[in-house]
Amino acid sequence: MQEAYTRIFQAIRRGGGPTGAFRAYLFTAIRNTAASWGRGRREFAIEELEAVADPSST
Repeated sequence: MQEAYTRIFQAIRRGGGPTGAFRAYLFTAIRNTAASWGRGRREFAIEELEAVADPSST
């Protein structure tokens, strides 16, 4: 949620941001932040994981 507030603050500093209802703008910012986190995940195939070295072994 803090990241959504930060994004809104940055948008306001750039001259953008909410022009109407702040609550709706905030909820949209939260939803978009969560969506960007979801897109940021990278899934690995099991075959790729087997090729990664185990840091606990030498």
